Amino acid sequence: MRNAPRVALASRRQADSRRGGGKPPRRTDNGLTLVRPVYLPIRGRTVHSGGMHILLGLLGTIVTILFLLSRLADAGISLGGLNPFLWRRRRAWRQKFEANPLFSLDDPVEIAAILALATAKADGDMSAAERQALLAEFEQTFALNPRQASELLTAAAHLLGDGQVLREHLDAVLANSKRFSDAQRSSAIALLERIANVNAAPSAQQREFIERVRAQLAPQQAPKGTWA
Repeated sequence: MRNAPRVALASRRQADSRRGGGKPPRRTDNGLTLVRPVYLPIRGRTVHSGGMHILLGLLGTIVTILFLLSRLADAGISLGGLNPFLWRRRRAWRQKFEANPLFSLDDPVEIAAILALATAKADGDMSAAERQALLAEFEQTFALNPRQASELLTAAAHLLGDGQVLREHLDAVLANSKRFSDAQRSSAIALLERIANVNAAPSAQQREFIERVRAQLAPQQAPKGTWA
């Protein structure tokens, strides 16, 4: 009977030894028991519980980065420029809106006014007689008052510049000429011919330009009506 407590103690130590991987738990000098690390099975693998602090650290870092990005967005600082796909879309839009406005014209009146001004400047600078003829033609052809005719001529001069872009890319500038009615096409070509004849006879450059415009504005099946 005296050996019964010892046998029970030995049995408990053997059970603890089996649970601890075959080795009994160690005790320190002050009697405290050193707990052996526990291994947790995750997806068929055994992960040391001590690695949990790494996972928690990563989660904390991610949360911190997301918080900082949110604060930057609230402050008006955008990091979207770092996105190559977003940068490409923005670049396409920028190129579209920063392109020469001549290529986006779709108003027949504006196009005809620019063509008339280009005819006057086809062989050099526009003369005073040609300027007066343009203003008079704008008033009569487009039914404008003097102030509106002057504003149209100023806008046309700004868009035309030195005329090189129009001469080199006439087909692109007239890409929206399908908006012209048959009557507008004929009226525009007649307008160019009248401007070219202001100085007695048209120059070779003016005749060539008018023929190129005629090829682009040849009357086609289109809605009826003139400029009104």
